[in-house]
Amino acid sequence: MPQSSHERSRCRGGGLLDAGSRLLLPVKVFIDGIESEVLYAGGAPGLVAGVNQINVRVPEAATAGEVVVRVGEAESPAGVKIALP
Repeated sequence: MPQSSHERSRCRGGGLLDAGSRLLLPVKVFIDGIESEVLYAGGAPGLVAGVNQINVRVPEAATAGEVVVRVGEAESPAGVKIALP
């Protein structure tokens, strides 16, 4: 389902948390180059241990939906997109 402005979007992965469920490094998410508000970064509720979830607010100015996740100094590869109306 496409995301609209100010809606929340989430992505899942692994490697964000230490054994004590604390974030290892700062998490930032950019949608179309715009830094998005990270609403939650941590364990994925209801899923197996080791799966992490990031919830963000989609910026109102986002139009193409290209997503970059930055954890510490590492960034996700280019070309990841979410559907926007």
